[in-house]
Amino acid sequence: KTLAVEDEGVEVEGVIKVDKERTARPSWGRVLVLAGGDLLALLAFASIGRANHGSSPLSWDIFRTADPFIAGWLLGAYFLGGFGPEGQGLYGLRGATFSAIKSWGVSIPLGLVIRTLITGHTPPQTFILISMGSTFVLLVSWRTLFTALFPNEDTSRDTSVKKGSILEFFELLTSLVRRW
Repeated sequence: KTLAVEDEGVEVEGVIKVDKERTARPSWGRVLVLAGGDLLALLAFASIGRANHGSSPLSWDIFRTADPFIAGWLLGAYFLGGFGPEGQGLYGLRGATFSAIKSWGVSIPLGLVIRTLITGHTPPQTFILISMGSTFVLLVSWRTLFTALFPNEDTSRDTSVKKGSILEFFELLTSLVRRW
């Protein structure tokens, strides 16, 4: 039977032991917290916008205002991994922030398109710019802050190329010689 380095119970020696990765386990609890925080951020965006236009910021109409953005966010973030392992912070703060930015870059324009289809007219350029900027600040800040304050306990090692020292090079050579 052939065994892989990643298999359970496989003992490795030398430099390769540094590259053995743990399995990341996404958590439904974190998904619910992230989705809830995302919804609150988008509702805050709608509430602030309504207040700036002279409407009541605490009426039920904020849901109608936020609906297209919530739909765009939930669709875009789901398909771009915003609720997956990277979005949950399993690959660290940088990965979670990048996942939020990637999700925002598709989801909010999608929300603007949905809003255009619902209202029947294209919003002014200033509305588009303010929507993009304010949702970026609210969503990316919220997700970055959450991951920084509550890092995922099951953070896997970064699998990017590792820069080794001269001692690790000699360890590699000696482990190769021992295999002969």
